[in-house]
Amino acid sequence: MPKKMLKVRAPAWPEKTSKFILEKMRKPEARFDESCRFCNINEEPVVENIPESGSFRVLESRFPYLPQHVIITHKEHVASIHELNFNEFAEFGKTVKKVFRAAKKEGVSLSANGNTGLIAGQTIPHLHIHLFPREVKLEKGMPLYELHKGAEFFDPLALPILHYLKSKGSLPENAVIPKRGEGIPALILRFSSFDELFSKKGFESLQQAFAETQAAFEHLKQNPEDAVLPPGYKKEFGKQIGKLLRERTTQGFGVNWSIREAEDGGVELLVLPRATAIDLKDAKKRIAALELFANVKLHRGGLKPDEEKEWDAREKKFKGLVRKALE
Repeated sequence: MPKKMLKVRAPAWPEKTSKFILEKMRKPEARFDESCRFCNINEEPVVENIPESGSFRVLESRFPYLPQHVIITHKEHVASIHELNFNEFAEFGKTVKKVFRAAKKEGVSLSANGNTGLIAGQTIPHLHIHLFPREVKLEKGMPLYELHKGAEFFDPLALPILHYLKSKGSLPENAVIPKRGEGIPALILRFSSFDELFSKKGFESLQQAFAETQAAFEHLKQNPEDAVLPPGYKKEFGKQIGKLLRERTTQGFGVNWSIREAEDGGVELLVLPRATAIDLKDAKKRIAALELFANVKLHRGGLKPDEEKEWDAREKKFKGLVRKALE
């Protein structure tokens, strides 16, 4: 049985054309881009100066998924989490750990989520990490959510890429791939704690996961006959894999990633490969990015007055929690 998702009514999102997105994805040579809204801090800071961190700030989300949604950005124009040096990665870890712990005391389990690459939904090549609740729940007095029958929705090339890596013995030693129907089809790196994740070992595991998944994609694109059919899928899907690799990989490679606390008390880093090109103008064909990690489907039609009032109240409360945790 597919897991039920929630449909989330959220503030309206302006239309973005392919041309707009591609122009914004051009990377400057320096660690500053005058046209980048994160370099220029066009968003309202929630926490401008984080103690023990000179590299990051916390900003409001201009287009939030949920009322409890803030963004951690690097102060310089770095495109992806795997492009950080180890000291920056460790700084980011301290920030995440503090906010996660503060939210947990309030009964809220968070996830930290990011996109790398245009194909993965990254429309601004400046590292920005989304913090929001791991699971959205229907709550009395919160009229924003309605039940929506869910289905498995993810990049169809994700599992072939991951199982090719597994067949070659190229997975990090702490990595697992969930069986079909047992979770998000991602490479899951497991750690005993936040401290282990944001250690040298965790940093190296992250680097390996990003490098190996991209290398696997590049190999399979040139050699689609080497693709591995994931367990539980019919042979017909194997034929589709080759067709997708030949015809639908025109936007390069990318990754959606997420950090979350595990049920056993540990911490998990999920790495979800993205390679299948879609029509950016057709919302119905859009394969979920961050929505996948929150198990929601967004409806950006704007909010009713009573919804907006409730949204603002919850947003204010969450920002207060973040400030208290970091200032």
